[in-house]
Amino acid sequence: MAFDPSWLDEASRTLSDGRQGAPRLTTSSLRHPRLSQHLQRFHAAMLGGSRLAQEEALWQALAHLLEMGSTLRVSEPHRVFDQQTWQRLRDWLENRLGDPPTLEEIAAFCAMSPWQALRRFRQHTGLPPHQWLTQLRLQRALPLVLAGEPLSEVALRLGFYDQAHFSRLFRRTYGLPPARLRQG
Repeated sequence: MAFDPSWLDEASRTLSDGRQGAPRLTTSSLRHPRLSQHLQRFHAAMLGGSRLAQEEALWQALAHLLEMGSTLRVSEPHRVFDQQTWQRLRDWLENRLGDPPTLEEIAAFCAMSPWQALRRFRQHTGLPPHQWLTQLRLQRALPLVLAGEPLSEVALRLGFYDQAHFSRLFRRTYGLPPARLRQG
């Protein structure tokens, strides 16, 4: 895995609120188990996750890299979204269930960096955006499944990759696959 040095410098400045450019990394810091976990999550997201999950995993790995390669701490937001911003963001996200936004789009909507949006979202909801959206999409799916809507249509309408992906997440959340739950 390789990062463009100018992009890494820009990302480091974003993560540190402009206080630092690219971190100085050593071979031993690159072998750190926690960094390995972050990079494995990023790799898994790249293989089968949503664009939002990919961006979240990348920013988490970069934040860890910055902390390992410098004496500066990654900038943390000091508060959650104000009520008006949260309501606007929530309404916007609910209207995009069938076409989930990227972290860049969420950040632009909130007029902040992707890192700030990710951290503030997590502080506000307790979950990163992709997990929060997945829960919301599954909550919206339950009454549709029970009403007999075709599962492929439910999956597509709510922005799941395909019916198999939808069924797997549904089963993980509700304990039964949607077709079996519908049967009673």
